[in-house]
Amino acid sequence: EASYKVVHDTVRYQMKAKLKVPRAVGIKHQPEAEEELKKKLPQYLEVIKKYVIPPIDRQRKIRYWCEDESRVGLKTEAGRLITTKGTKPIGIMQWQRENFYLYGLVEPLTGEYFIWEFSDLNAACFSVFLEKFSATYAQDIYIIQLDNGAFHFSQHLQIPENVI
Repeated sequence: EASYKVVHDTVRYQMKAKLKVPRAVGIKHQPEAEEELKKKLPQYLEVIKKYVIPPIDRQRKIRYWCEDESRVGLKTEAGRLITTKGTKPIGIMQWQRENFYLYGLVEPLTGEYFIWEFSDLNAACFSVFLEKFSATYAQDIYIIQLDNGAFHFSQHLQIPENVI
């Protein structure tokens, strides 16, 4: 057991962490629309199976996955400078970043996930990620929901045959 002050000082000053406020739900948030999508998703998948997937592949199982990326790492913090009272300190600083990117897929229905680490966030890395995913899960057809990242729509993006 420890007092609140000990826990706060440890977390705040030694671990350099802060209490976070949860993201507010926007006024455009529509729980009804989410529920409707959940109910109609099987119908949407059947339409995709009928009109998008070639007849030879229609016997394969369709699985729905969601994808996102995240940068993990650290950025150096600004140091303090000594100046006279009332003078704003000006110092030359070069930000240094040590980071990597995690690309991840999750299947909401089962909770199954696939994560891979990359050095950059671009179409080349995303193509490799999709190839690794496709090779790992080669037996089914996968519909992947993406965000609006520019590299998701690159002309240089190579999408495996079993990924939509």
